[in-house]
Amino acid sequence: TYAQDLRTIVQMDEQLESLGQRVAADLEKKKLSTCTVSVKVRYSDFTTLTRSFTLAGPTCDPDTIANKAKILLRRTEAGKRRVRLLGVSASNLVHGNISQLELFT
Repeated sequence: TYAQDLRTIVQMDEQLESLGQRVAADLEKKKLSTCTVSVKVRYSDFTTLTRSFTLAGPTCDPDTIANKAKILLRRTEAGKRRVRLLGVSASNLVHGNISQLELFT
């Protein structure tokens, strides 16, 4: 929960970037990867919702997690409504630090 509501999508994206990094670090520490990324949004009127997406394959990549969280945020009214709380979570976990391999190196 934020001391002051977030008002702009830029502020929210910055927070999701940080949260995505933290989720990825936790996964890395536990040697896990996620198949599903979720975003929790609570508006200033305390209405709370979640949006989730299941990835094509497991990942523990911080950029992938943060970018998917940003996409999910845009499936809400965030940016049009003030946001009191944001959260990013990982579920459908698998053992091992699995990340997408580059097709071209």
